[in-house]
Amino acid sequence: MSQTKAIHVRNRMIWALDNTHDIVVARMVEAAMEGDCPTWLAPEVEHWRVEIPREWGETEWTFCEQLVREARVQAVQHGDVFPRDLEAWTVLPGERVSGGFLRYPRIPIAAITDMTDALIDTLSGNLAPDPEGGWWFVGVPGGRQVIKRRTETA
Repeated sequence: MSQTKAIHVRNRMIWALDNTHDIVVARMVEAAMEGDCPTWLAPEVEHWRVEIPREWGETEWTFCEQLVREARVQAVQHGDVFPRDLEAWTVLPGERVSGGFLRYPRIPIAAITDMTDALIDTLSGNLAPDPEGGWWFVGVPGGRQVIKRRTETA
């Protein structure tokens, strides 16, 4: 099973550690459900575990950025994430966050804030250009990395 997820936002792609991505999306869903969830967003929330729609306009992307910022605050207040945190954490009916499974003994808050910061930068158009020959790999314990692009061989 892959440990990475490709995130497509505003014609950019970043790679994220699956656990960190899932934790941030769960926090975004919680923020959307706790606040005044706009009517245009309500039907989409249950699909976020798959992918955020690529065809959103400026209003939707701006609101999404706000949710990421709220998710970041919630994550910082919680701190590091441990396996016990995922065992019963659900935000969507019948779906435990990250399947209730954590790949590491803990996900440090620095990895989670790296994920939120990368999403905010991508949403606002401020993400640094892709590293030469690769993509950003965010939300990884130990710090941001680069995933090399595969080269086609004939």
